[in-house]
Amino acid sequence: MIAGALGRDVIIMGTILAMIALAMLLVTLRRSSEGWTRAARVGVIVVVIGGLAAWQYLRKQEKDFREASARDAIALISVEKQVDAVSMFEDIVRIHFRFQNRSRRAVETFSASFQVEDGELGKMIEDHLSIPVALEPGATGTWSVKYWASCPQQFTTKEWEMLVARDLSDFDVQWTPEALIFRDGQALR
Repeated sequence: MIAGALGRDVIIMGTILAMIALAMLLVTLRRSSEGWTRAARVGVIVVVIGGLAAWQYLRKQEKDFREASARDAIALISVEKQVDAVSMFEDIVRIHFRFQNRSRRAVETFSASFQVEDGELGKMIEDHLSIPVALEPGATGTWSVKYWASCPQQFTTKEWEMLVARDLSDFDVQWTPEALIFRDGQALR
């Protein structure tokens, strides 16, 4: 559930807090005749404050771990466009994605958002991809998406003509992994 590095941080933090509590206990016992009462109060306060600090720290670390993992686990290696005429009245654009699992765990499936933007026209494609491709650590995979010219909800005529005529490198292509499921069933969003 929590990565090994995060577990190591918890052990280090717990050890430091225990050492601080022990030092405060010893100082309190030496200075006061009612040492046990004060030591107990100080010990409880230190444990409560330390516990709250550790809890906040763990929540932040786990959130950072989850966000970084989903974003960084799947990297886009290349994106290519292929234009085909399926009839004399209809064109189709296929966009081929090549990606790599950069995590240390096997990925069963993932989703990503994909955008193609033009400086003049703005967002031309904004799509959410659910990709059921299993990837071992370090492995690459491919996925393709089709866009039809006859879909007026997706493109204006000008956008379609630019998409067909120009190379994808002329556009701002954005790829953002949003969620993934590892083979062991853990999901990161």
